Amino acid sequence: MQINNLRELSDRYVSVVRNLCRLTYIARLDEWQGLDMTVPQVKTLILLEHAGPLRMGQLAGSLGSGLSTTTTIVDRLVKKQLVQRDSDPNDRRVVKCELTKNGRVATDMFWEHIKTRALKASDQWDLEQFEKVVQSLELIWCTEEELRTSDDAASTAAASS
Repeated sequence: MQINNLRELSDRYVSVVRNLCRLTYIARLDEWQGLDMTVPQVKTLILLEHAGPLRMGQLAGSLGSGLSTTTTIVDRLVKKQLVQRDSDPNDRRVVKCELTKNGRVATDMFWEHIKTRALKASDQWDLEQFEKVVQSLELIWCTEEELRTSDDAASTAAASS
């Protein structure tokens, strides 16, 4: 009986996470349509906004795409004046990518839409419900960060073996 309850709870949790992602992030992708961008371009902007300037190789690795694919994505974002590419003065083979002012404005607008929607939802809760939601989301976030850190450590250990 307890295993069935755990399975049911796990199914509910996964369903909620999937629907929240769909509602809060994937549904927001339509807001990027005015910028005429593909999903990989949006992912690249969000990654650069989160991680700061990255080498082209780091960017490709983080996106899980090849260097040539990433270069094509970045080329298009450069043409849209959302990303700039700079060479390292000490090593001209190294190319760093970072958001331009326009790129920051675009990502800020994206997050502002999410903030507005999140606050609109939270207006429906009393203070106790709001606190429970925030605590639950903080727990998920901390757990995901711990998993990411341990996954990164395991990948590093496997690569050095």
